[in-house]
Amino acid sequence: MIAVRALLLSFVLCMAVASVAARAADNQGRIPDDIVKRLADFARDQLPNAKLPDGRPVGPEQMIDRMQPYLPMEELRRVVDAGRLSANAAACGLDWQNRSYAPFMAYEKQSGRWNDKQLVYIQLLHDDTEQAIEAKLQSQPCTGETRNRLDAYFRTAGH
Repeated sequence: MIAVRALLLSFVLCMAVASVAARAADNQGRIPDDIVKRLADFARDQLPNAKLPDGRPVGPEQMIDRMQPYLPMEELRRVVDAGRLSANAAACGLDWQNRSYAPFMAYEKQSGRWNDKQLVYIQLLHDDTEQAIEAKLQSQPCTGETRNRLDAYFRTAGH
């Protein structure tokens, strides 16, 4: 199941991520809304098969629920940006899991804004974004300047 997910993720998102670089200048370095939406939809499609913290499956959504956004666009963008940060850290050989992902998810849990299902969704969206962008970055070596800038950011943030 994980291999199929990874293959599907790679196929679906490769084109989306590839277009980010070409369009980033037009969006002042921001991932375009349509790419954020595609990533969010992909994560949402996986949600019924995901597990809640107590081990129960999330289960399918009702059609009426599916018509509503799961998180507001600004929150989706924030999660995708966190995934992009993790991907860049991973591509530079930094400990992205402990310096980016773990603090991000701890903050989300401690904020009290999200229920368990939303937290699972946030995790999926972060992970899908990180994997897709990291795969794209494999062909672009991390420069020492980028690595130092990321390392300094994590130190400043206390990670």
